[in-house]
Amino acid sequence: MRNDNMQSDQLNLEEWSALIFFPSKIMKRMPQGFSNEEFKQWKDEISRSRVVGVEKGCGRMKNRLLHLEGGGRVCCRYRQNQDQIQGEVFSFYLSRAIGINKVAPTKLSVFNASDPFWSDVAPQLLKNENEGEGGWEEGKLVILTKFIDYLHPVNIPLYFQTDQNSVADWSTLASLPTILSNQSSVSLNSVEIAELAQWSDMVVFDYLTANLDRVVNNLNNLKWNSRMLQYPIHNLQQRNSDNLYLLFDNESGLLHSYRILDKFSHYHDQLLSSVCLFSPQTVANIERHASNSSLWSSMYQDFQAEESLSRKLPKLPSRFVSILHSRLNSTREQFAHCETRLKNNK
Repeated sequence: MRNDNMQSDQLNLEEWSALIFFPSKIMKRMPQGFSNEEFKQWKDEISRSRVVGVEKGCGRMKNRLLHLEGGGRVCCRYRQNQDQIQGEVFSFYLSRAIGINKVAPTKLSVFNASDPFWSDVAPQLLKNENEGEGGWEEGKLVILTKFIDYLHPVNIPLYFQTDQNSVADWSTLASLPTILSNQSSVSLNSVEIAELAQWSDMVVFDYLTANLDRVVNNLNNLKWNSRMLQYPIHNLQQRNSDNLYLLFDNESGLLHSYRILDKFSHYHDQLLSSVCLFSPQTVANIERHASNSSLWSSMYQDFQAEESLSRKLPKLPSRFVSILHSRLNSTREQFAHCETRLKNNK
């Protein structure tokens, strides 16, 4: 279960020195993300409401932006297969388990025309709205996510913006004193460094899920467009109010992405290797789950406790659970490598 009240002095960080941590003054500037309380309030709002209108939005194809009777809005993602539903939902519960709370609150729903939640808009969703697209399928399991408004695109942080066109050429994010001093070729303020802390969290999250549709998308497309690293990152935006990173569309993670690791894993390895500074809470959570191999069980217990339709979604196959735990251990190994490297450079 999630514990949003965990304080920094309670974190199990004895194995690690402060060399690999962003300092507390930077962490205080980093947006906190979606709390457990916000998640529960959002679920409660949905349970007491009904859909009164729909419009295109929240991605491609059959996804829709739902309008609730109380004036709220919800994104509904109509995924094509069970893998995509599992990837989206379990990526959300992974974000909760490791405290990287940058994935919007997520829950399942079954589209039934007779359900009061859907009945007002069911005729519109069932019919063929566009030639070749088709309507929604009765009884289809869909994903509801909290609608987040007022967003802006995210580019690769200034620290990594060099003339090189490959992540392999990036300077490793490894020494905060150097970044803050005149020794660094890039002068960053505390807000920009707090963004690097968010970037570090995103790299860890996407490494664990082997996400294909964010930074790896940009890297892979360098084959065809040498300017891809100058473009906004795919499926990553920031909330205007607090600059929180929003990690969208995680459907490829944990299943499809694991099946094709041999094709894209070098990108994930390069990205993880480019970071040697981390959020203390992220390190603590990775360390805790790696020490007792509890990550998947923690995620799934949370899913069962919070999701009323949990029985409709199968568990991850055991071979993918093994891959998840292997990548968790590789992340822990990166922490150890970084600590050794930074101690040697003192």
